[in-house]
Amino acid sequence: MSIRLLFCAALLAFAGTAAAQPAAAPKTPSTTAKPAAQQLTPEQQQAIMKFRRSMVANAVAVIRLIDDGQEGQVWDNGSDVLKKAAKREAFVAAVSKARKAFGKVESRKFLRLYKSRIPANNSKSQPGDYFTVRFLTKFANEKQPMVEVLSYHYDTPTLLRVSGYTVEKIVPRTAPTAQQHR
Repeated sequence: MSIRLLFCAALLAFAGTAAAQPAAAPKTPSTTAKPAAQQLTPEQQQAIMKFRRSMVANAVAVIRLIDDGQEGQVWDNGSDVLKKAAKREAFVAAVSKARKAFGKVESRKFLRLYKSRIPANNSKSQPGDYFTVRFLTKFANEKQPMVEVLSYHYDTPTLLRVSGYTVEKIVPRTAPTAQQHR
């Protein structure tokens, strides 16, 4: 199975079109006007939904490879960012060890897909555009669900590949105490 995704031309056309559209000017100086929301055409909306569905489907397929103990295949097809961050053996060993400790997957639910950009002046991470897919996953050996995070990086302007995989514990939010408000 190929883990590579080709970014559809329609979405690329959308990105250029949306970026080129000017925001609406305020009608009168007395109103606190905000720029008008850009209206997407039905074709643009369809292209975005198609891209989102393909990203989530690909993420599920990649995580199933990990479920099946095929971490090496994930690394083999991974982004240059992944390959620079970890040698194959280290990636396979770390993911395998963590997943073995968590136990079998009991359930997995898609949470969120989002895009982020790391600027060129960042010294800790490879600059560029990233997509991140998050899943809420319940493992047999864990009392609480955890969040699986699969990241993708553009190795070329049209090629997204896996750049990272982590599993995070959910940290409960607590209400601020009276001392924290002082």
